[in-house]
Amino acid sequence: MFVWESGLLNELFVVVTRNSRADREDRWVWTLSSNGRYSVKSAYAHLLSNLSGTDGPVGEVRQALLQVWKSRAPSKVVVFS
Repeated sequence: MFVWESGLLNELFVVVTRNSRADREDRWVWTLSSNGRYSVKSAYAHLLSNLSGTDGPVGEVRQALLQVWKSRAPSKVVVFS
């Protein structure tokens, strides 16, 4: 290690020890649903909520999402869409 890197190493050590979460177990949380679990419905609702309006390209994307969601195609085709 170079001499100038020792200061960076000390700064890294301070950051890592200050933000240590050793008292809790790591876990995944989906913040778009109330129960913290992923669902396609919550992802779809989030996509639609970010596409406000019905005119122009945004309206076309919104219509495409609505058509894909209600499609009778097999799920693997819908996911690919």
